[in-house]
Amino acid sequence: MDEDESQLSRRLAAELETLAPRASTRVPTSAQVDVTSGVWRRAGGERTVLLTASLLFGMREGWGDEAAARFYHCGRNWGQELALRLEAEARRRFSSAALEAPAEDMLRLCDEILAGEGWGRLAFDFGRREAGLVEARIENSACAESFGDLGRPGCHLYAGMLAGLVSVYARRDLEACEIACRCAGAERCHFVLGRADRLQPVETWLADGCGPAQILERL
Repeated sequence: MDEDESQLSRRLAAELETLAPRASTRVPTSAQVDVTSGVWRRAGGERTVLLTASLLFGMREGWGDEAAARFYHCGRNWGQELALRLEAEARRRFSSAALEAPAEDMLRLCDEILAGEGWGRLAFDFGRREAGLVEARIENSACAESFGDLGRPGCHLYAGMLAGLVSVYARRDLEACEIACRCAGAERCHFVLGRADRLQPVETWLADGCGPAQILERL
């Protein structure tokens, strides 16, 4: 086990010790709000804040040319944290590790967590898995709604999250690229995950006007 996996395992063990079992089998979709203190907490006790569209927009404007890279890096850390939450939920719901639970249940759980926090709906497509690629689609991206019409993909936060999340379960470093985005007029945001060297030409193909189908065919 490498250092990153060991660190994740230690943090998971610590989280599982502090999270009390719940009678409900569903992830809570609302926070516990104390208006007097100005504090929100999830049912498990974790401090929660409202990440508004204006804040996302402000971060993008503040970071300027570095926004894409910074959002992606933040997203990767978010994805690793999400993997910890999924592992804890799998042990509570299914009494097993996430990798031992039915895949469809884990995919549904991941979508449920993100939807319950207002990030939209997530669906994975493993039809190209044998070719070393995984696809993902986000309906109602918060980033796309915040940033508006950019004329180019803008959901780097989601791309990083997907890369971080899937890398944990694949036990190898993967990257993610957005190949269609509501910021560029698409109906939904479409991502492809794979090795960094495989995905390296994607940005150039996007700049040349290639659509998702053409990019996937070239990959």
